[in-house]
Amino acid sequence: MKKSLVITLLIIFIIFIVQTDILAHLQNANISYFTGTLHEQYGYNVLWLTIPLMVIQGIFTLFPIILVVMIHALVFGFYEGFLYSFIGTFFGAMICFILSRYLFSEWARLFWEKKRDKYTKPINLMEKYGVFFIVVLRNVSFMPSNLISISAALSPISFSSYFWSSVIGNLSMVWMLSLLSAPMTVTRAEWGYLLVGYIVFALSIILYYGKGWWDQRHQADHSREKENSISP
Repeated sequence: MKKSLVITLLIIFIIFIVQTDILAHLQNANISYFTGTLHEQYGYNVLWLTIPLMVIQGIFTLFPIILVVMIHALVFGFYEGFLYSFIGTFFGAMICFILSRYLFSEWARLFWEKKRDKYTKPINLMEKYGVFFIVVLRNVSFMPSNLISISAALSPISFSSYFWSSVIGNLSMVWMLSLLSAPMTVTRAEWGYLLVGYIVFALSIILYYGKGWWDQRHQADHSREKENSISP
C-alpha cells in the first residue's frame, strides 16, 4: 500500500512537470522563466514547485541542482534562498535514502549494481571513512546525489549517521553553490564575508572528522602493537 502510494505520487508530479514544460525549462537552463514568469504570477507559492523539484532531483537526477539554487537566490535573496535550497536538497537526500533502504531495497540494489563499476573507488572510500566521505561527495559534482543516497542506504551506515551527514553535506553544498550567484544578490563586501565563512565552515568539518579519523587510526595501531607484544 505504501509503495503504491509513493509511486503514484511520484508519477503524478513527474507527469505534471513534463506536461507543463517546467522540466524542459530547467534542462535548458531557462532561469528567467522561474525568476520572471512564474515568480511574478505565483510569488512565494512558486516554492510549492521548486522545493518538490529539488526533492525529485535528489531521487532521479533530472537536471543540475545548481539551477534551482540560483533561482532561489535570485528570487528570494541569498539568505532566504539558501534556506529554501537547503530544505529541498536535504529532504531529497533523506527521502531517497528511506526509499532505497526501506521500501525499494531490491530495486535500489539492482540499480546500484549497474553503476557500481563506474564509482567503485568513491564507494570504497565511503565504506572506509563513512560520514566524512559522504559529506565530501555532496560537495563534488562527479557523483550524482541519488547515487550517494542509494549507496549509503545499501551500506551498514546508521540512519542517524546518514541524517547528520546529509545536514552537514547539504549545508556545505548549498552554501558553495549559492556563492556562485551571490554577487548578483549581495554587496561585494558581503560576498567576501560569505566566502570566508564558507572556508571556515569547510575547514572546521575537515578538522573535526580528520581528528576523529586520526584518533581511530591511532587507537587501531595501538591495539595492534599491544596484541603483537602479548603474542609469543
